[in-house]
Amino acid sequence: MLWGEKSLDVFWREHSNLKKLLKFPIDHSTLDCCFEHELPNQMAIYLSHIILNIVQELDVQPVAEGVETESQLSLLTEIGYRVVQGFFYSLSLFPIEFEL
Repeated sequence: MLWGEKSLDVFWREHSNLKKLLKFPIDHSTLDCCFEHELPNQMAIYLSHIILNIVQELDVQPVAEGVETESQLSLLTEIGYRVVQGFFYSLSLFPIEFEL
């Protein structure tokens, strides 16, 4: 690594969320809303796509959380997310208020 370059170590021992995939069986993995809030930033699009590919390779259902606008929904659908949640559909509900 050269002076002044930045690095992100997602495999940081004992603190990586990716390491938890080895210990716990999971069914769903969420894309954090911080990515949606940065759309249509090209880097956010790339990272959203990469995360989707990793999760799909692990045979886990990807979920995009925090979707608030139609443009976010459109971009995430284009990237390949089929399950989303967020204020675009509904404000937070108490379980008793929830109806299918």
